[in-house]
Amino acid sequence: MASNSNTGSGAGGGEQSAVQMLNVVRVIPPNDDPKWPLWRYVQKVAKTGGGQGGNEKIICRLCNRDISGSYSRVKSHLLKLGGCGVKPCPKVTIDVLIQLKGEQDRADASSNMPNNIPLPTDGNGSTRKRKASAIEECFDVDSRSKLDALIARMFYTAGLPFNLARNPWFRQAFMFAANGKLAGYVPPSYNKIRTSLLVQEKTHVERMLQPIKSTWSSKGVSIVSDGWSDPQRRPLLNFMAVTEDGPMFLRAVNTVGDTKSKEYIFEKLVETIDFIGAENVVQVVTDNASNCRGAGLMVEQKYPHIFWTPCVVHTLNLALKSIFAARNEEDPEYEHCNWISEVSSDTQQIRNFIMNHSMRLSMFNDVEVDGREAPHVDEELSIERNKCFRRMFADGPELHKIKQQFGNFSLFAAAFSSFDSIEDRTYLEPKIWWGIHGNSAPELQKLALKLLGQPSSSSCAERNWSTYGLIHSTARNRLNPGRAEDLVYVHQNLRLISRRSAEYSKGPTRFWDIGGDTHDIFGGGADFLQQAVLSLDEPELEALLDDLEAFENEAN
Repeated sequence: MASNSNTGSGAGGGEQSAVQMLNVVRVIPPNDDPKWPLWRYVQKVAKTGGGQGGNEKIICRLCNRDISGSYSRVKSHLLKLGGCGVKPCPKVTIDVLIQLKGEQDRADASSNMPNNIPLPTDGNGSTRKRKASAIEECFDVDSRSKLDALIARMFYTAGLPFNLARNPWFRQAFMFAANGKLAGYVPPSYNKIRTSLLVQEKTHVERMLQPIKSTWSSKGVSIVSDGWSDPQRRPLLNFMAVTEDGPMFLRAVNTVGDTKSKEYIFEKLVETIDFIGAENVVQVVTDNASNCRGAGLMVEQKYPHIFWTPCVVHTLNLALKSIFAARNEEDPEYEHCNWISEVSSDTQQIRNFIMNHSMRLSMFNDVEVDGREAPHVDEELSIERNKCFRRMFADGPELHKIKQQFGNFSLFAAAFSSFDSIEDRTYLEPKIWWGIHGNSAPELQKLALKLLGQPSSSSCAERNWSTYGLIHSTARNRLNPGRAEDLVYVHQNLRLISRRSAEYSKGPTRFWDIGGDTHDIFGGGADFLQQAVLSLDEPELEALLDDLEAFENEAN
């Protein structure tokens, strides 16, 4: 009989407790079949049908519940699967479910594996085959199966990730070849893919990015820059254009032989600003290093309406580094202040985890902080805002007009005094509110819509190095910087374009660039992923998906 002891998962012994529990209730039947391991956790009482087949009357050894049916109902009961009209076992916790599911998966894998694996052939052997049916001949099932096997073999031999099968362009390529008249077609050669086709694709991506670039004048652009060294220790300078649509990779400058002085960085920033259009640029975001700071101040002198913003993350790092940290244990302040160093170390690990995992960063950014003062009440914000107005608008009627409009907005005056305008400030996102209620102050509305879509850190540029490292890895360290830059440009911006399409969140190609083999468990409940700015630096995602699967099964 089932044990009635508590089967809940502990902080560290949940797995061990689940194994012990299953060892207690497991009974190996005389006619045990390895293909059906879950029979060991139920007791067959009697048959409810005649003949050799039929259903069984069964008692679960874990919860003592009666079940009538076949193995599929036992499986549905113990693994908490739906669709068989049987209630899930209440004694199966997440840890127990993992153990049971593992047994069933191993049984399925062993039952599908032939005892003797033949060497691959081209199908010209002397083994006699059954005659294909009319339907099989009509759809050429043998050829389809052979093509499936060849594609799978390509994955296995090249070590390709399985989520490549969800890549929309991978699927489009084979569908186009299958539906077109391409008899005798041969795939492009090694040199063609790395040269002419890469240049052609970069040109194609540039054309596809034009709709996003056309919004720069209304939405504004932040130029984000950061430095990195490739696997051959060549220094690179990264430039990205960031809007509310996402980060767009622009270029990576090879700085070998050049001193990254403030003048050099300023020169490269000016080139990027001119490429985007100075009238479209709102700010330049870099880290807080002295050369970057100097270059940012030079940009502000050349373009008074463009602001240099030090990366918030880097600034906080510098501000909080070694606060009250004693240098050694002999320091008299060590006993009193050492705890600050420990807390700082823990906080830094949490910060690194959030900033290096885009999905977590998106969740963190969604957290709202209550109790903030209105901007026109805060003295420091008011002083800085007035400085910005003077930099962005010439003295005279334009400056007076923007100040009047902001005063009406702050004091709920003029058109901002309506009931809907005041009520919607509580419920609507700021950009949505300005889109609905800002038409009475067009200059202030245009400025607000530009500023509200800008980032405050260079994290997107730092995460882009993860993409660069994926492409220009130690295994591909002979790529020259120019070709690696083209590959990153195509890779990063095609993902940006793909995520703007409806197919990204549905169908066989949904979330194709996330990774993980068990994404289908989300069903219709993956809406939160649409809000996440996911990137390739998500190695823990598969574990997260497994945890969510177990959680959903337990909830059922």
